[in-house]
Amino acid sequence: MNTLPRFKSVFNKICFITFWLTYTSVVTWGQPKNLVNYNYNYSDNINTVILRPYGSTVGFPMTYLNSGRPLELLFDDLDGDFVFYKYRIVQCDANWNPSQLNEIEYLQGFNDQEIRDYTYSVNTRVNYTTYHLIFPNDLLGVTKSGNYLIHVYRDDDSKPVLTRRFIVGEQLFTVGAQLTGDLQAGKTLENQRIDLSLTPSVRIPDPMNQVRVAILKNGIWENRPLLGPKFVRNDKLSFDYIDEVSFPGGKEFRYLDIRSVRRPSFKIENLERFDDRTEVFLRTETMDGNSAYSSYPDLGGSFLIQNLDRPDSEDECDYFLVHFYLHSPGLLSRPVYLLGQFNEWGHRDGLEPMTYLPEKQYYTTTALLKQGYYDYYYGEKTATGFDFSQTEGNSYETSNIYQIIVYYRAYGERWDRVGQIWSLGSPVTGALRED
Repeated sequence: MNTLPRFKSVFNKICFITFWLTYTSVVTWGQPKNLVNYNYNYSDNINTVILRPYGSTVGFPMTYLNSGRPLELLFDDLDGDFVFYKYRIVQCDANWNPSQLNEIEYLQGFNDQEIRDYTYSVNTRVNYTTYHLIFPNDLLGVTKSGNYLIHVYRDDDSKPVLTRRFIVGEQLFTVGAQLTGDLQAGKTLENQRIDLSLTPSVRIPDPMNQVRVAILKNGIWENRPLLGPKFVRNDKLSFDYIDEVSFPGGKEFRYLDIRSVRRPSFKIENLERFDDRTEVFLRTETMDGNSAYSSYPDLGGSFLIQNLDRPDSEDECDYFLVHFYLHSPGLLSRPVYLLGQFNEWGHRDGLEPMTYLPEKQYYTTTALLKQGYYDYYYGEKTATGFDFSQTEGNSYETSNIYQIIVYYRAYGERWDRVGQIWSLGSPVTGALRED
């Protein structure tokens, strides 16, 4: 009996197992621990984290599979020295839990790559180092659509410093979506409702169980449940819900312009410079819960970094300690927070509520912000999130941007595809409100 073919088969299996164990040990070495699955900074030294489509001023962190349109990540380390940072990419399911795939199944290249592009601040009172990464790149890319997390960690001790979400999509669905005012009793002129339907370009045997949709308002991830189709008619999936597709309209975002210290904006009451910092004191603002709607351009809750005094040098944007004040005749029943994309909409470790001073009749807080233009809200913290109805108010006329993310899991597959990403509402043009 010839045992050579069987020996070769066993030998090949042993070689494959050895390779796989070696590969797994290599790609998981140095992986940061205790990671969360939402946008989060793990270190107080990390500030001004930006994840956006490459070449855009602002934008939702999404791209399409094999589109050649990368994303870019920027962040500042306020230590001011150089640190070896590495990054890794992890695929998640529709609920942002790690998917069942091994990274060799969704990555092209190897995880744990170095971030090699960095610059030091120049002529600033607060020293910092800016790190810059463009991905996918020649060393690392993704081969499947889906939800993804990018983790950045220190190479010397594997401590994580930040986590950010991004989306890679396909175009498997045609989206029919329309934004209307919600005419339910008690919600007239306050809420916005999305009429939504999907038409798949691939055959889906069981769309009621294989398709789910997430709807975000202004790119803010909230704890809203994923929505399945309400019914199917002629291959069109209808999402004819009521409360599930209704959103408080809010108001246009408040704005802060600290792009210039030579020509400070109207909202700045006073500006003081010290050897190690610059402090900015804003005028006291009012609660807008009962105010009439007013239309003006904003950044959809985002921010941009810019120094108008030295427009040719991004490295000369300084950090300011900004003092905010919100008038209130009395103490509200719930804690009040200053919120924006700059502090991950409240997902920041150690974020404190605003302090109420009864003798001044206002809430106050401070934020360390890099020179630029910022959108923000004031909100009351609840058990499930933040309520803006009293501090900001609601109007169906408000210009909001909704991101519709369509998830699809085919039979036999072990991950959730992103079958389409759709934006609905007034696009951010980069126009800013000027005093």
